Amino acid sequence: MGWLKRFFSRKDEPEEQAPVDISIELPKLNSWVDKRLGRQFSEIVPDIESGIGKIHDLSKELKSGLKDLEHEELRNPNVTDRERQLMEGNRVSYIQQHSLFINQIPYPESLDYRNASQFCESFEQSLLRLAKSTGKSHLIMSEFFFNNAKSINRTIKQMSDTVSAMKEKMQDYDIDLEKNDRLSRSVHELQAKVKHLKELDDELSLLNQKLANSKQMRGKIEKSIEQLKESDSFAEFRKFDSEKSGHWKTVKDVEDQLYSIFTQISLPLKKFERIAFDNADLIGRYLDNPSSALASDESLTIMSILSGLRSAVQDDKLSLKDGKEKDKYLERINSMTRDSLQSFRERYVAAKHEIKVIDDRMRNIRALQELNDLNYKREHVENQVQLLQEKIDKNTRTREKIDIPSLKKEVERAVSSTFNVDVTVLESAPTGDDLKKEVEDGDDS
Repeated sequence: MGWLKRFFSRKDEPEEQAPVDISIELPKLNSWVDKRLGRQFSEIVPDIESGIGKIHDLSKELKSGLKDLEHEELRNPNVTDRERQLMEGNRVSYIQQHSLFINQIPYPESLDYRNASQFCESFEQSLLRLAKSTGKSHLIMSEFFFNNAKSINRTIKQMSDTVSAMKEKMQDYDIDLEKNDRLSRSVHELQAKVKHLKELDDELSLLNQKLANSKQMRGKIEKSIEQLKESDSFAEFRKFDSEKSGHWKTVKDVEDQLYSIFTQISLPLKKFERIAFDNADLIGRYLDNPSSALASDESLTIMSILSGLRSAVQDDKLSLKDGKEKDKYLERINSMTRDSLQSFRERYVAAKHEIKVIDDRMRNIRALQELNDLNYKREHVENQVQLLQEKIDKNTRTREKIDIPSLKKEVERAVSSTFNVDVTVLESAPTGDDLKKEVEDGDDS
């Protein structure tokens, strides 16, 4: 009659009790919650243990009933072979499914409110699977072995009733398992978010330090580049570089002029290429890159090609449109004299030669080598700065999405509602005036 004693003793308790003000460190909150929940559960542990023990005994009884069914003989010898085959097949399936159900009963290794809840939930799910898998075979067993099937079904019913009684007992003691699980998950989530936030802060601190170091390194490199550009050695490089630029200008001028000249006769020259078999390759090179072709044409074979082109135009061998077009092309061909092309070639070849000579000299200038090294280092450091900044921006965006204050308020409301306390969750140890009442390790507050 323990429940009766509890009933009358509860009448003497005040209907409402003023909430207790407490402060709890976040690292200790999960342990505190588990112990408070465990205290609620401890009052019904004997009943839960008794229920699980009864399930264990009933499972043995079920095994015995299945063994009896396995060896039971048909009382009606006048069944057909087909009926006997149907019976045997379903008897094997019926026994196998029930044996599997017995073997999968999830007995908890330790007993607390969560394990008890999981046991009841898992048992009921297994029971549903058993009912679905034995629906047909149960009907056939009831037809051939009515008493055996009835006994087995009664044992299953007793097991189901026992688990239902365990769940009702937990509900009678106001153990809201779903609510408690939500509370535990909220606490774990808050702890995980705070931990993640600290990891982000630590990583951001390290990344910012690396970024500062990289920017400092970049500044030193840029200063070294400026100092190098003011040195005597670099002045020599500037002199050569200026001379080289002048020669490149000559090369570009010759290339532009030759391109313009040969473009103006490209149409008849392309047609002439088809009939000038001996020089077709050289003509093709002049059409593709006049300056390069002229530089390699030491004997100025282009002059004989132009002579042949002139004759072909005059003799109407190239199918040009009209006389005006022919006159235009002839005028352009006649303007391309040996002296003019020789001049272009000499300027072009000489400028290219001077560029090569200067390049050879510049390769021996230490300042240029140092500048190349410094530019390589600056590019490397610049890439580091960019990567570090991208990581910092990404972590900062992630950090901004973590709303610790809202999560704390949610947990504080859940704890207060569950245990009738006004709780403040502290991310660090409470000190001085911040400590209203420290509650650790599941005390009786």
